[in-house]
Amino acid sequence: MYIKRQAENDLRSALSGGKVTLLLGARQVGKTTLVEELLRGEDSLFLNFDIEIDKTRFLAAASLPPDEGLRTLGSPRVLVLDEAQRLPEVSRIVKGWYDARVATRILMLGSSSLDLLDQSAESLTGRNRKLILPPLLFAEALQSQTWSPEPKVRPSSRRRCGRSFSSDSPSAATPRLCSPKIRDSSCANSALTTSGKTSCRPAS
Repeated sequence: MYIKRQAENDLRSALSGGKVTLLLGARQVGKTTLVEELLRGEDSLFLNFDIEIDKTRFLAAASLPPDEGLRTLGSPRVLVLDEAQRLPEVSRIVKGWYDARVATRILMLGSSSLDLLDQSAESLTGRNRKLILPPLLFAEALQSQTWSPEPKVRPSSRRRCGRSFSSDSPSAATPRLCSPKIRDSSCANSALTTSGKTSCRPAS
């Protein structure tokens, strides 16, 4: 089950712009899943540089003029380069394509953000937009649940003049609470005064 991420709108906005998009984050935070969901049904191509044949296809396209090279990849609207940090020269190649004003939008995913930032620091300066995807947020996980917990409210029980009453009783709106009675063992009869002290009454 896909969990909707708060970064979706930022990523959609970045892809609609004219710059190269860098989506960075630790492994297993859901970068690829997010992009696959966002581009579902779109004209896009995913190349994963952990896979040698994908890396070979990319380098073969890079050896040609930009437009011709992208045609060998099907001229997708969005080209996704997953695990981009695996290919050190990727930023230089993407810079050439960007400067050639190719129509394809390029999205680079990096599990090791520092490596990819180092590679793109000079080549893609002023040409990229960086987004950081954090691990799944609590709010994202919560909104994916179908249940909605409702706290149970217990009626409060208070002492009212020697007897208990419930907060849902009609007379509970303006209760007159009693302080604990303190009996004096030296008195035959004791009563609680309005000041809260115990007074003795002579035994009858």
